[in-house]
Amino acid sequence: MRGPLLLVILGLTAGVALVSMLAHDPGYVLLQRGDYRIESTVVALGIMAVFFLLAFRLVYRALVALLGIAPGVGRWLEKRKENRESELVQESFTDLLAGRDAAFNQKLGKLERVSWFSEIYRKEARDWVFTRQLATAQKRDKLKRLWQSASAHQKHDPVFGALYAGHLLRVGASSDVEAQLLGLADKGWPVEATAVLAQLRVSNPDTLISKLTTLAEHTRSDDAETGLIIAKAQAMSGDQGQQLLTDYYARHRSADIVTALGTLFLAST
Repeated sequence: MRGPLLLVILGLTAGVALVSMLAHDPGYVLLQRGDYRIESTVVALGIMAVFFLLAFRLVYRALVALLGIAPGVGRWLEKRKENRESELVQESFTDLLAGRDAAFNQKLGKLERVSWFSEIYRKEARDWVFTRQLATAQKRDKLKRLWQSASAHQKHDPVFGALYAGHLLRVGASSDVEAQLLGLADKGWPVEATAVLAQLRVSNPDTLISKLTTLAEHTRSDDAETGLIIAKAQAMSGDQGQQLLTDYYARHRSADIVTALGTLFLAST
């Protein structure tokens, strides 16, 4: 109670002081714009301001009571926001279907601000854009810049590392491919890495064999085991490598083994 009572006393004191001041000197206010001018005392201007404020409040309440404007405006704004988000999603989906990667990438920032666009969707959208960027890059330097700008999640994901190696192979950067595969052999060897190795003639298979042997023993990964067989086949001389792959294929039907056989055959001719 003491707080409100103190405010009332202070307000009354300020009001009495203001009235006393205006009684001695009512003040003078001049408002002028172009050829129009209004002269008034401070008291009259204050009364006019209070009158207009009350009039505006009464009109506003009447409109709200009769038309329900205030709730309607809120619903209209919400509906307008939903329509914009729906149009953005439709346009983005159209860009995806039409293969307009650049257009979709420009809309990605806005999509990430859509209320229902969860963190999982954001991650999947960024991964999709990055995958498409790798697939459309035509030069080694472009691929390397994309990889340097990749997120930490993408760089540590063996699948993305293998995809990157595959696209390096596509543009003829064989030495970079081998280095990337050696890195994958240290942390994880997905089936995509085996597919890349099957198309590559490794310059130093012994190092890769050592890394994949360790990885296969610790992870019991079939993909790592298949990669290890391909690396061993490339380290053998004559027809021994082709025979190793043929025997392995008899036990494990794998398209990557067939590819590796073709790579060895072309290298021997």
